[in-house]
Amino acid sequence: MTSDLFNLPDLPMPLGRAEARRLALRREIGAGGVPRRRLARWKVAVPVLAAGAIAAAFAIGSPTTHTASLTASWTAVPTALSGDRAVAAQQQCQSRLIAQHWPISVSAMAGVLSEQRGELTAVLMSGAGQYGVCIGRSGSALFTGVGEVSTFSPAEGIVIDGSPGVLNGADPFRVAYGQVAPSVASVLIDTADGRHVDATVSGGRFFAWWPSGADAKSITAYASDGGVVRTLNPAPSVLTPSPVHRPGTS
Repeated sequence: MTSDLFNLPDLPMPLGRAEARRLALRREIGAGGVPRRRLARWKVAVPVLAAGAIAAAFAIGSPTTHTASLTASWTAVPTALSGDRAVAAQQQCQSRLIAQHWPISVSAMAGVLSEQRGELTAVLMSGAGQYGVCIGRSGSALFTGVGEVSTFSPAEGIVIDGSPGVLNGADPFRVAYGQVAPSVASVLIDTADGRHVDATVSGGRFFAWWPSGADAKSITAYASDGGVVRTLNPAPSVLTPSPVHRPGTS
């Protein structure tokens, strides 16, 4: 799967600068250039690559035709899955990731959390310093991908490890996930387009997604007594989501 074509620096940098470099890479590829860079930190697979996709490298799955928006039933507050439902969702996610032949040991990952927002189930898996992420329903995947777990100290309270997504098209979306300290009981994400999204928190991780290309404006971790543990204010991406107009809307 690896190739010089997808090699990007594995160095920490502000989100805005990272997205600018990713956009430059896309332009170089379109112009026929093949820059030599190190292995990308983020690798994602989406059913259809829309304009303004946020990620360092893409392994695109087979395009899927949908009769209705996959994100139309989304809810800001998730329902946590447990028991057999969680096990089934995690097994399906692992099968999807294995089928895409990632250059890491996907089979070594175990489910960390599973949630339901409307019709779509999301799963966060982790193992061997890697994440596996799936969002979709039986027969339709909105997003699958892998990413690296960053260094984290509980004293930090919360850290964001990934915020991939697709900014434009029929089903734009963004994802946010990372690590939290044991003192964190809940995480709330405020997006640049005015959404207030409750994340799922479990196993020292948080996860959320929302049906727009908007950045996370703030990510706040709360203790069980409601006190603020820490608020993150990620740098905005340099790409701007385009308005989405669906048939029958103005």
